Amino acid sequence: MILIAICDDEKYYRELIRQVVTVYMESNHTAEYYIQTYKSGNEIISDIENLKNFRILFMDISMRDTDGITAAKEIRRVNEKIFIAFITSFIDYSLEGYKVNAVRYLLKDSLEQTLPECLDAIFTKMKLETETLKLSLNGKTDRLLICRIIYIESQKHRLILHLRNPDETETVYTTLKKLDEIERALPIENFIRIHKSYLVNAGFIHRISNYKVYLINGDTYNISRDRYQTVREKYINYKGKE
Repeated sequence: MILIAICDDEKYYRELIRQVVTVYMESNHTAEYYIQTYKSGNEIISDIENLKNFRILFMDISMRDTDGITAAKEIRRVNEKIFIAFITSFIDYSLEGYKVNAVRYLLKDSLEQTLPECLDAIFTKMKLETETLKLSLNGKTDRLLICRIIYIESQKHRLILHLRNPDETETVYTTLKKLDEIERALPIENFIRIHKSYLVNAGFIHRISNYKVYLINGDTYNISRDRYQTVREKYINYKGKE
């Protein structure tokens, strides 16, 4: 059962989102699903215990009481696995949605076109959650969840993999593989080569500017000048902001 939440203080958009999601699910998936709607940020926060098992959330940003960003932070605190897409009348690139790892920002005037693509991206990410990478790490063979790789760096003929744990701590692994080799084994749409020595998971990028990539864990790395435009384009495509 896939549990989907919709939160918007305008009935028209609640019903529109429900309709588009229903058509998508009936057309593309055989799995059972359930859609729950909420009329405000306060209402969804008050039901936060039930949201622990929800997998997808469409959240309006501008609401009369608790705004969508604040509500999403509360939900993310108890549900790490939920995929959050923000609904907005205009894109504000200063929004702090990165703190809740938002999948998309969807404009209200084009939901019928953009929401199905957003769901495609979410279900692709769901599949990625179970995909693993088999490596010889720290002297033993192991499988790592690809979705938890923050970035990989190449140092002196070895690779250092930085992984995010469920409790937001990080674990570091080492392997003797080459970066080119491991890059070919990872999903091309999720990992971006920012430098000859760095491969970054786009899902952990906070922002890109001035030839630097800023990760959500606070780390910052330089982007090669010859790669900068390509890196920006790949990140924009990943976030779905165009």
